[in-house]
Amino acid sequence: MLVRTGTLPYVMAVVVVVAAMGATKLDYPLIGDQTLFAMGAQVISDGGVLYRDFWDIKPPGIFLWFLAAGELFGFSDFGVRIFDILYQCTFAALMVWMLSPLVGGRTAALAALLTVGWYYAFCEHLLFVEPLVQLPLFLTLAGVTRAHSSRNSSVWFLAAGAGTGLATLFKPVLGLVGLGVWLAGARGRRGWLPAALGAAIPVSVTLTWFAAHAPFRLSRY
Repeated sequence: MLVRTGTLPYVMAVVVVVAAMGATKLDYPLIGDQTLFAMGAQVISDGGVLYRDFWDIKPPGIFLWFLAAGELFGFSDFGVRIFDILYQCTFAALMVWMLSPLVGGRTAALAALLTVGWYYAFCEHLLFVEPLVQLPLFLTLAGVTRAHSSRNSSVWFLAAGAGTGLATLFKPVLGLVGLGVWLAGARGRRGWLPAALGAAIPVSVTLTWFAAHAPFRLSRY
């Protein structure tokens, strides 16, 4: 089973609470950088290329996040907020599922609520890079931790590496933080190879897309 029977009630309870808190923000308009990210994602959706047809200094991760939101629910304030709620619910459920075997379901649920619930309760700047990159960074830390208590350590190191790669796309310096986590955790357990592979997948896919579309070549128009 993906979720143990004893853990499932905690997962469901946390998801309901997070979804309810997120619903209170559905009528919040996109402002400032949020609008900029949505505009860049719209350009990509229309066939444009980031850094060629739309310029900003931010790494591609945040624009790809808004692209996913727009493609699924529409490039609107409401559509992006809906995607954010699903994203944060996924983060909360993942925290409970991965932490429960280590600290128990109740403590894991509390940790998820203090992390994701805080985002909706007190964070003034929703949909910015730092709150959104928490999920891949958590995947890095939890993946390395679970690898040391699991028979399928390579799978967990692969997941940890994938989290590092995704964090790199959002903010390269945070990717270095993730890199340090799995390198330290992988020492003596031959975990660095699957972790490196996991990190390379999202980064290489993104770089391949950019190379295919030649983003830094001046448009003929």
